[in-house]
Amino acid sequence: MEQIRFGTVALKPHGDFLAKLPAAETRRPRHRPLLCLVAAVVSLVVLCICVEGPAGVEAGAFKDLSKETKKLKKKEKTMKKYRKKLKKPVSCSISSCMTMSRSKAETKVKKYAALLEQAMQTVREYMMRVQSKIATAEQSLQTLSPKKQSKKKKKINKAHERLQKTTAEYNKAVKLLKDAGRNVDNLSLASISGGGGNDDDDGYDERDVRRKK
Repeated sequence: MEQIRFGTVALKPHGDFLAKLPAAETRRPRHRPLLCLVAAVVSLVVLCICVEGPAGVEAGAFKDLSKETKKLKKKEKTMKKYRKKLKKPVSCSISSCMTMSRSKAETKVKKYAALLEQAMQTVREYMMRVQSKIATAEQSLQTLSPKKQSKKKKKINKAHERLQKTTAEYNKAVKLLKDAGRNVDNLSLASISGGGGNDDDDGYDERDVRRKK
């Protein structure tokens, strides 16, 4: 008789044996300290992002400004290099030179004038980028404390100074291209703030390209 009862219980997994087990809600909960720690860390990170989000955006604006200003300086050096390479051939194509024939000078003028124009177009593009980044940085400046404003203003002033220096070099290149007989109508800086410059006071002397032997 006992064997029959045992066999019946064994064949019924949902029988009296399982009914005597404690319910799930009455069981002692398991402690998982690692999961709790991970959840706490994630919550803290999310909170920090929410609090520091605007500050991060502001820092990004000034970082982008510095980055574009450095790129502009590099492009300006390339433009200046081609201007110097073009200067002597232009002089020799206008008047005879001992070191270069006029035909050779004219060939070099075509070569370096094209390279200079290409470099100038790149410089103008980066000048517009810097100008755009300056506007963004100035907007971000309004949300900072007075102490931080004075610090960040230095980066904006530095970018303005770079634009002025690049404009002066750009105007020198424009004058040299005019002396080389090139059309410079498509190289205007009128769309760039402060890009007009002062053509009469940019450190460039037209007599440099008209020196006789």
